[in-house]
Amino acid sequence: MRKVLLCVFLIVCLGLSTRTAFAGILIDHGAVWPAPGGTSYTGTGGIADSGGLTYAYSGFKPSEYNNLYWGMGNNWGTMGAAMDGNIDSSSEYFTYQPSNSTNTMTWTGSTNFHWVDEPALTEKDSIVSTKLTATFTGSGMVICDDTTLSLGSPQANVGALWPVLGDYGVNLLVTAEDPAAPGTWLPMNYLFNLRHGGAGGVHTATSFGGGFYYTEPVPEPSTLALLSTGAMGLMGWAWRRRKT
Repeated sequence: MRKVLLCVFLIVCLGLSTRTAFAGILIDHGAVWPAPGGTSYTGTGGIADSGGLTYAYSGFKPSEYNNLYWGMGNNWGTMGAAMDGNIDSSSEYFTYQPSNSTNTMTWTGSTNFHWVDEPALTEKDSIVSTKLTATFTGSGMVICDDTTLSLGSPQANVGALWPVLGDYGVNLLVTAEDPAAPGTWLPMNYLFNLRHGGAGGVHTATSFGGGFYYTEPVPEPSTLALLSTGAMGLMGWAWRRRKT
């Protein structure tokens, strides 16, 4: 009898706790594409070009999830930027930088850049800093906590997530610090074309992929009521069995 009642108690508590278990940032699945139930999007621009790459996301189906977030994909390879042809050094991987901003995320790295110093036309090799900035529009604010900081790997350092509360947009821009003018940040492809001068025959490389993280849908109240009714039935059965 005690075992039956204990099982009933656990069933009821599990069913009721489902309604509040995801009040914090917990992740059941991700990164995935598209979001559960589907996603519509448009994209314009280039991630390392002037103006960056802008996405607009819509068509979400909240019935297919409890909480939904967007962020750097943690399972789609290396995320980074290079100005020497390939992303083949750990310093070129994007590393998330926590901040107090509510609508931007920032990752940083560094890369070797073979460039021409004018007017002397001297070829140089410099380690330049790179930066990826994601700027969001729409309802919500950037979330950075122990869970988001633990996502990913050195090759895909997620760091933070954006809560999907409806349609939203994000602009992604990779910039690099000008070796000829320290402190000046320019879109990476623009800087490369400005300073490279044909030296070395290399090119830029950028790798980034965004995806969705989510928690499972919460059972409807009717489902919880049915669960509770079934549990009460088990209690009644156990009681009658004890009396007989």
